[in-house]
Amino acid sequence: MENKVLLILVDGMRSDSLAACGHPYIPRLQRECTSTLQARSMMPSVTLPCHMSLFHSVPPARHGVTTNLYVPQVRPV
Repeated sequence: MENKVLLILVDGMRSDSLAACGHPYIPRLQRECTSTLQARSMMPSVTLPCHMSLFHSVPPARHGVTTNLYVPQVRPV
């Protein structure tokens, strides 16, 4: 397994705050890695539904998670 992926998710932060934070490593990450400032949240823009949509590639209406209260799924997505 030679190729690896590191996915960095930051909850509740506007994309323009990366440039405003002034940390010297952020421009290097953006330059040397694949990144986007064009990504948009799902609605409702709540952490668990958004992460479920990201990892399952379906909207909340399909995976059924609409709040931050986790309930194990009763059917596959």
